[in-house]
Amino acid sequence: MVGAPLPAPRAGLYDHAVARRRDTRYSPNQRELKWFPPAPVAPGRRARPHRCAVRALLPSCNFRVILRPALNFALGRSGPDVLRGRQRPRPSPSEPAVPTLDNLYEAYVLCTAPRSGSTLLCKLLAATGIAGRPGSHFHEPSLAEWLEDYDLPDVPGRSERDTVAAVFAAAIDKGRGGTPIFGLRLQRHSFAFFSEKLALLHREPAGDVARMRAAFGRTLFIYLTRADKVDQAVSLVRAEQTGLWHRAADGSELERTAPPREPAYHGEAISAAYERLLGYEREWAAWFDREGLAPLRLTYADLSADPAGTLARVLKALGLPPETADGITPGVAKLADETNRAWVARFRAERGLSPNE
Repeated sequence: MVGAPLPAPRAGLYDHAVARRRDTRYSPNQRELKWFPPAPVAPGRRARPHRCAVRALLPSCNFRVILRPALNFALGRSGPDVLRGRQRPRPSPSEPAVPTLDNLYEAYVLCTAPRSGSTLLCKLLAATGIAGRPGSHFHEPSLAEWLEDYDLPDVPGRSERDTVAAVFAAAIDKGRGGTPIFGLRLQRHSFAFFSEKLALLHREPAGDVARMRAAFGRTLFIYLTRADKVDQAVSLVRAEQTGLWHRAADGSELERTAPPREPAYHGEAISAAYERLLGYEREWAAWFDREGLAPLRLTYADLSADPAGTLARVLKALGLPPETADGITPGVAKLADETNRAWVARFRAERGLSPNE
């Protein structure tokens, strides 16, 4: 009978089995219990314990809910598929494991290079209100710059380790933006300095990734790249020349680092930027291999073509509702114009580069 109380233990319990099964009327708090008669025993032989004797000895224990998960945990397995006797398939090397209730992230690190679309992605993530306030919180390779960025005093006599700890605490608070998740953008030009100070703060874990997780909690790594390096190099040189790095969707300036001036084509400067960007890409690839990381990979082309879709993909990887991306519009406008396209075509012609380089 559905919902009937379990019979009290009685003599000959080893010769009986408790079978629990689900039917169309099943609810989480109901079980259909059935007692099977004891199997016949030949004269002169001792009755063998039933294979379900463990369940019979523990009549109040739900084997599927308690014992099997405990066994799976001891074996290092988890997830609802394991409860049904199946192992979850391994994730693709290019995708992180799909988050579950036991697999949520406390932080993410956006690994990238200049002019890759990272500012757009950071603003989209911040606009969700649930994914932190990502930014270049350790942008300059200078402890004095870090202190100035967070309006922290340089206390005389304080150890360098304590100073770094104060900076990291301020950066984490800013990067969370009132949410439970810390967002950080890292670029290669300052990565070595950041890694050095991180090791000073967390000496015991070996490796950059282990130290980041010690500092930030469970961390998702995202890799944003721009395939067209010539286009990226031209964008970088033009930003350095004009001083204008980002413009808002309404046309107003978001970030300017120098007084305005007219851009001028400079092949050597573009070539130097091109080689520098290729070097950054090689360094990131080597670091991922060394640390054994399979980051979430994003491209500038996909982000530009579908900002909301790319945002939803990141939110899903973080274990956050991807539908939050609906209705969020880019807060950054593209700066590339006919001048950029002319420079790109000229540089390719001068260097004999194909359109895919």
